[in-house]
Amino acid sequence: MTEITQEDLLRYAYGETSSQKTALIKEALERDFELRASFENIRAMQRRLDEEVSAPSIDVIERIMDYASRKQKKVEIH
Repeated sequence: MTEITQEDLLRYAYGETSSQKTALIKEALERDFELRASFENIRAMQRRLDEEVSAPSIDVIERIMDYASRKQKKVEIH
């Protein structure tokens, strides 16, 4: 049997494995408790990352706007 790596599991979690590799991973997950636990950890991390806010914080936006405003004023002066 082909060894399933952590990288294989990660690619599988994101749907980036070939149909042949997907079948091998599914079979291995049914038989191997440790591999299944590793995959569940990957899925948990994936869910946490998906839940993270993808927009910048208000503080970051305000700092960017302040910087742009100062740059605009310097351009107008010259």
